[in-house]
Amino acid sequence: MCPHRVHRATDRAARPVFRRQRFFQGRPIYGSSIDDIAWLRPDGQHMTEQDWTAGHTTSLAIFLNCRGIPDRDQLGEPITDDSFLLLINAHHLAHTFTLPDASYGRVWQIAIDTADPLLAHTRRRPPQPGTRLRVPARSMRVLHSLH
Repeated sequence: MCPHRVHRATDRAARPVFRRQRFFQGRPIYGSSIDDIAWLRPDGQHMTEQDWTAGHTTSLAIFLNCRGIPDRDQLGEPITDDSFLLLINAHHLAHTFTLPDASYGRVWQIAIDTADPLLAHTRRRPPQPGTRLRVPARSMRVLHSLH
């Protein structure tokens, strides 16, 4: 797994995966079967061409792979971060998301919930692969992987 940084998960400026200098490639990272970015349906499976062209997709998940950062720091060392999973529900009704399998992350922590900014109603136990999370209407949850 990727080394854990001492930054808060919600501090975007401190999170290299959110401020990449190069575009995502959408292909597997060397030594892994997981892409640098993955677009997932609410059931945790990859989106298909049919999903993209259906015209009624209002909810999706985006996986940002911590191993997919091609940039280097000032000393030439690889830049690392946690992996993130964004659960986006643009629908006017709540939607249930199923977290993807363990190859994406074994344990997750909710870092941001736009429907609960203070995370007052966050689950005590970190969600794991296959966990079903209900995301309120027109909101987003950002999860980061725990190592």
